[in-house]
Amino acid sequence: MVDMDISKLMKLSEEYEAVRHNKNVSISAYEVEAETEKEIKEFKAVENLIKALQKFEKETETTVSAGGIIQCCKGWLNGANSATHGADHLKYSYQIVSDRRKQKN
Repeated sequence: MVDMDISKLMKLSEEYEAVRHNKNVSISAYEVEAETEKEIKEFKAVENLIKALQKFEKETETTVSAGGIIQCCKGWLNGANSATHGADHLKYSYQIVSDRRKQKN
């Protein structure tokens, strides 16, 4: 058997075990998916739209067509693309920002 020092690996494993069940991470999603001020504003706009749709559904007891919302937002949203899935299935689509960054390079 090869003699190796795995103390660093064990330390990382212990740190991971301490946080692996966390449901609320401390880093906001926009800090990962949006880098520039413009991207942050776009991300927040999409999040506000999703929250507004969720509020609409709750207050009117209506389910919006997630597929229709995705289509009308021209790529800013993705999720369950179905008429039977509501706003809870919508999320920000990183694809437009990713494509924009690729074009700059």
